[in-house]
Parts: sequence; structure tokens; C-alpha cells
Amino acid sequence: MAAAPIFQLSRAVPIPLYSLHCEDIDIQHRRIGQLLQDVADRIQEGMGAEVVGKTFIRVVEYMRVHFGDEEQFMEAWRYPAPLLREHALEHARMMERLEKLHAGIGTANPPTRTELVEPIVAWLEFHRASDDKPYMEYCRAAWRADAV
Repeated sequence: MAAAPIFQLSRAVPIPLYSLHCEDIDIQHRRIGQLLQDVADRIQEGMGAEVVGKTFIRVVEYMRVHFGDEEQFMEAWRYPAPLLREHALEHARMMERLEKLHAGIGTANPPTRTELVEPIVAWLEFHRASDDKPYMEYCRAAWRADAV
């Protein structure tokens, strides 16, 4: 039996309110949620470290691609370099954290959803609201200016 969906960015705020109104990026965010849900499901099903680790590495690999796509998007819209560097640094920090989490799977007791999945969901919620939203607003304003 699958776990209840965990990628609800806020129990009080439905996901559509967090849409960045960029279809490609929003699709990627939903895919990250699906992958995290897969990890939560494997944990709830009592799968061992090998299965959880193989499922989790898909999250790590997809996040790497997603972060690269976001950074290319910001470059294409000439997002201010200092802000882009800071955003990319946040991505790098998260990738380091994901790699450490992945390396820790199987080194002790099987990870719990609280240890492995929920901190990532919390980071994503914060990151989308505090970091992604401003760059999307900047890009939309730049697009409107170019359209005039």
C-alpha cells in the first residue's frame, strides 16, 4: 500500500499556489515530488537499504538535472550575476546534502521517511518560495519588457 502523498508543500496551501508559472520548471518540480514519494513508499513498504538507495539516487540525479536547467534558464534571461551565483550556491549545498544522505543509506538502520524525505521536502518548500519565486518574477518581467 502506497504512503499518503508527501510532496504537499504546505498542508494549508495547495500546490497550485506555489506554481512558478513556468511550465517546464513546474513539471520538473512535480517530478521531484513523484520521485520523493517513491522513496517514501519504498521506506513504508519496508524495503531494504539497497532498494531505498536505488530509488533515492533517482532523486539525486534528477535534482542535479533540474538545478542545471534552472541555472541555464536564469542565465538565458540575464538574471543578475550575483543573485544567480547565490542561487547556484544554494543548489550546490543541496546537492552536497543529497549526496551525504545517499551515502548514509545502508550504513546503519534503514532510514525513516522523517530522516530522508521530509527534510528535502521542507527545503524545497523554502527554496521555491524564497529563491525560485523571485527569479521567476524577474524573468516574467524581462519577458514582458522584451515583448513591448
